[in-house]
Amino acid sequence: MECYIYPAGGHGRTLGSMINFLDSSMKVNFIDDAYDEISLDKQAKAIKESGSEVLLALEKRNPNSKNILQHLKNNLDSCGIKNYKNKMLWYSTCVVEKCKRKIEENQWNTKDIIG
Repeated sequence: MECYIYPAGGHGRTLGSMINFLDSSMKVNFIDDAYDEISLDKQAKAIKESGSEVLLALEKRNPNSKNILQHLKNNLDSCGIKNYKNKMLWYSTCVVEKCKRKIEENQWNTKDIIG
């Protein structure tokens, strides 16, 4: 199974690391229009043919995120890609839950780890 993360900046790399932490079998590909070789235009055909999900890597605290998100969605729509979602918070929650389970399973002292 594979997914694409758009864009590939700091949040994109963080999202990729979270996905690999949760499921090391997932193949993570990056999209970034700043680099021709991994641009959306170069990868659109492969994305559509594979049916892979595109994960938008944006956090919501940045006041520009709403504008950037709309720009990314417009780019995807113009390439005919409809299978995309913003799952940054969802994956973050999954990572926290996995860490909590590991702490409980191993009976680690959580006094100084989790408040």
